[in-house]
Amino acid sequence: MTETSTHGICVVGTGDIGNTYLNAWSAAEDARVVSVADIQEDRARAAAEAHGAESRHTDYRDAIAADGVDVVCVCTPTMLHPEVTIAAAELGRHVLCVKPIALRLEDADAMIEAADSAGVQFCVGFM
Repeated sequence: MTETSTHGICVVGTGDIGNTYLNAWSAAEDARVVSVADIQEDRARAAAEAHGAESRHTDYRDAIAADGVDVVCVCTPTMLHPEVTIAAAELGRHVLCVKPIALRLEDADAMIEAADSAGVQFCVGFM
């Protein structure tokens, strides 16, 4: 990622925290929301329309694989953080995961290892 380019963002989870991040990403000059995912179709649709996302999905795997995604913002319940983060890293996507990182130390370690192995940036957001 370079400082002069626009980064394609995928937000997985469009509940309260997901919408907070969507608002922030939408306001960033160097980012654009390209994909959103939520298991509730109506929430995914509303988020996509509100933030100009090119695609919306009920399966996070489709959302993170969408064309133009550079960064995946994981805003799901904590129990899903490892699964989504590892899948995103394996696709070569950088990951911002909301806190807490995971419920178990082993899962946190697996998330970090997946990012390291894929050569992507991974961080945990503390609001």
